[in-house]
Amino acid sequence: MNETTKSVQVSDVTTKVLNDTWRAIQANHPEVPDVFLVVKSTGRCRRGTVLGHYSYAAWDVADTQTPEVMVSGECFAGGAEQVLQTLLHEAVHGLASVRGIKEVSRQNRYHNKRFKALAEEVGLAWPTLVDEQMGLFNGFQHAPDETIGYSSVRLTDETITKYSARLIWLRTLGVCKGNRRVASITPGPKRILTGCKCKDITFGHVQWGVVAPLICGKCRGQYKRLPRDGERCPDEDCGMYFGLAPGEGGVGLHQDPRQGVWFTSEGDEMDYDDHYPETWAATNNGAF
Repeated sequence: MNETTKSVQVSDVTTKVLNDTWRAIQANHPEVPDVFLVVKSTGRCRRGTVLGHYSYAAWDVADTQTPEVMVSGECFAGGAEQVLQTLLHEAVHGLASVRGIKEVSRQNRYHNKRFKALAEEVGLAWPTLVDEQMGLFNGFQHAPDETIGYSSVRLTDETITKYSARLIWLRTLGVCKGNRRVASITPGPKRILTGCKCKDITFGHVQWGVVAPLICGKCRGQYKRLPRDGERCPDEDCGMYFGLAPGEGGVGLHQDPRQGVWFTSEGDEMDYDDHYPETWAATNNGAF
């Protein structure tokens, strides 16, 4: 037998501990559904490391549609508490699905106040501002993130105590995929998404169009600046956010902003002539 051969795969132990932790969550919150739990590496994205996700009816198990909970390999770099926090976060989505509650919007990225309320029910809390001068909690909560809302809920001390036995097991895993990092983009030349009437889109420099409108030599249409995913309409009274549309078959996101959708702060889709809110188009002067 090869000296490196083991009677039990590391992945067997990891999956068992994660599934047992999910069962512990179900014991405390019986409405949380059964899930197909997977672990995979997700790498980095512009906004940081993806720790996990919840996919509705992703698997057919014994002729029953079963949701998927993914815990990323990078999540383990945050330690046992981070893994538990991620599982509880995904349990909130499962709880919302069972109760028929719309807890997310904008292609499931923005976590609204209904998500926050359910998160508090399972033992997660939205962080409170700290008085920088006194170093004390002042009772006021952070404002929600403009793109993901109340997604970054955290474990409470009571929850850590409640799941102390599961945390001991999670700490024994000792597995990690890379280092968890927050979003960090090195500043460089400011580039913008642009498009004309042609099919292709391109990146342009922010100085394009400063002297005069830029015209495409093929379609003779004027290049326009295209909104980025999560961009907010500059007029505060407008209250609109832009989101990329779902990809083909509902998989991923369609990367062409011209296929995107504008949302209100409540998550309702809006339709505009020429695809843009009037205040957004006016601010960008139809181009840049």
